Amino acid sequence: MGRAVYRVLPAIAGLALSVVLEWVHVRTHLGVATDRLCDTGPLADCTSIALSRFSVVGGLPLPFWGSAFFVALGTAAYQRSRLWLPLATLGAIVSVALLVESWFVVGTLCMLCEAVHGCALLAFVIAWRERQDARSTIRRNDFGLVIAVPVVLLLIARVSLEPYWLSVETMPDVATGTTDAGYAWFGAREPKVVVEEFVDYGCPHCAIASRQLQRFALMHPDEIRVVRRHRPRTRCRIDVPSSCLDARASWCAAEQGRFWPMDTWLFAHAPGRAEIDPAAAIAPLKLDGPQFLACLDAAPTFEKLETERRVSLRAGASFTPFYRVDDVKVPASDVIADLRRRL
Repeated sequence: MGRAVYRVLPAIAGLALSVVLEWVHVRTHLGVATDRLCDTGPLADCTSIALSRFSVVGGLPLPFWGSAFFVALGTAAYQRSRLWLPLATLGAIVSVALLVESWFVVGTLCMLCEAVHGCALLAFVIAWRERQDARSTIRRNDFGLVIAVPVVLLLIARVSLEPYWLSVETMPDVATGTTDAGYAWFGAREPKVVVEEFVDYGCPHCAIASRQLQRFALMHPDEIRVVRRHRPRTRCRIDVPSSCLDARASWCAAEQGRFWPMDTWLFAHAPGRAEIDPAAAIAPLKLDGPQFLACLDAAPTFEKLETERRVSLRAGASFTPFYRVDDVKVPASDVIADLRRRL
């Protein structure tokens, strides 16, 4: 029994960490996290990893693939299957590849992810050391238990899991643009319905509501257009450098054609927090740093957002999130139902 525990322990740890990573992934994409479980700085940022387009493969978040892999690996290790070492080798190769991708493509690391990779590498070391103890032949039921069960679990998840991770940033084919008044939009080029969404990035309810609307709108990309409107909760005063900082960040990112990536980043970092550091978005969003920082402090940026705040108040947005569907006010709780009726 002791040897069996020794063989399967890395797989058990990897499976547990994969479950935690999926929890982090959900919290990040649904905007419900006001804390950052494993963000310790620019070199260790789980949020940026979770929001990257590489966090979902084949229609499933990577933690689901990791969970299925560790189920297969643990089963093979427990049975001393001939598939044990090949699976462990595959896991080690993929772990190294993901580490390289995180560092050189996304520009940061996720400590939980690296812990999962460490489990995979440890499993490979144990499988290599114990290779003489593995069975010399592949039995008929090896593929059934080691491969088929995880594959069935993945297929069930693929069919039943709602794509909560959908966003404008991760949907390369979705149309985006700017209205005549200068407001960013995504969705239909010739919309059947136009939704104006007034938000404050520091509002947790806005983050959740916005993500829900995005998912629904992206399921109807030829019928619905969503227009982003800002309703900062404080006045945008140039003599108060922290005022409207998140909205200013979105405006300055828009100048570089990166409005929607910044919109996603802000909803992941700003809700429920008294302060944010927009400079932390420069590397993951591939912004021109000096231009972005200069724009943040420029007087026209403050003036633009203060004007938008006043326009939003005149439109009736005394709270956030606030919605107008084809110029008709709709309660936030009824937006999706109202859109279903209109389509």
